[in-house]
Amino acid sequence: MRGLLGFGLVALVVGCGGDTKDEASDSGQNSDSGGTEETGQETGQETGQETGEPLSPEEQQARDAYDTLKDGLSEADLADPELIVAWAGTSAPNVMLTAYLPSLLISDQVNSWQMAGNAGLPDCPLLTGFNESGEATGIEWSVEGGCTDFRGMEWMGTLSQEMLDSTSIGLISQDFGQKSESEVCPGTFESFRINGVTAMSGFEETMTMDILFVSNNEGPLPDADCAMAATGGGFDVVLERTTVMIDEAEETTYSHDGEALVLETTHSGFFDVKTEDEVMYDTTCSTEALSGTTTLTTSSHTAVIHYDGATDCDEESTVTWTLDGEDQGEISGVGCASTRRPLGAWVMVFGALIALRSRRRSD
Repeated sequence: MRGLLGFGLVALVVGCGGDTKDEASDSGQNSDSGGTEETGQETGQETGQETGEPLSPEEQQARDAYDTLKDGLSEADLADPELIVAWAGTSAPNVMLTAYLPSLLISDQVNSWQMAGNAGLPDCPLLTGFNESGEATGIEWSVEGGCTDFRGMEWMGTLSQEMLDSTSIGLISQDFGQKSESEVCPGTFESFRINGVTAMSGFEETMTMDILFVSNNEGPLPDADCAMAATGGGFDVVLERTTVMIDEAEETTYSHDGEALVLETTHSGFFDVKTEDEVMYDTTCSTEALSGTTTLTTSSHTAVIHYDGATDCDEESTVTWTLDGEDQGEISGVGCASTRRPLGAWVMVFGALIALRSRRRSD
């Protein structure tokens, strides 16, 4: 993973959302407003904490990383139209696919190793629960870093998939990430570490995900004399994905509710985020969602993004939006790529769900 791994870039690569604007102004992550108690965020961010049960060590580690990142942020600026496209990257499809990023990294590593002419599994990171082709052999598997791979990439931390209970599977990252020398700023290093617990359940048309995810990244800025910068972000949401087949094509509907954190060099902040019935169907429109909304909320403002691909499908991926109920017109660059998802990561996740369903039926 070359180049400074900004959190917005992750969402762009694997999901459906907005382009990050280079000219966007800093929203003041170090502002005195700080305010972590005034946004009314009482839904997604408390997920997993209101059961009365103590958090597992893995959940606690992810929670601590999330809270530490949030403590350095102020509320996002929702009134700046230059930033709305960036905040749109926290819609439900983006969040879902970003949660799968650790699995995608492993799929890419196995593929790169074998494309380089090597047989079997790479010796770094250490993969347990996979066959020689790189396919998971069961529901539970693990990945362990602490080594340097054949490309000179240092792998850190651990990643695992395991049963959380009889009905749900967990994808667990503990300081999982990579470190490598920068290609654009020789002599400097770029790195990222992911902490998170994603609990997945649902085995037919609808899947539910309880996602706690945070990424802390560091790397040089080529446009600032290679000065080092910290970026990152996180989600604490409950998400639902429903799939139906229409004429042998897949229509997906996404909803989620919770909180998002974004730390970038050009824009930062935290806010409540809620996607309602964001529908994607490539047959009708492959460049944007057909319908639905994503609502972004702080103590000061409410911005609502309206998807309209069913009636206004544009190559520029346009949507309309409102601020505090007032029409703000149209913005572009809020496109959808989630239906063109990388195969490897989805095979690992949904293959596990199918295996779990089969196991439950045989019990």
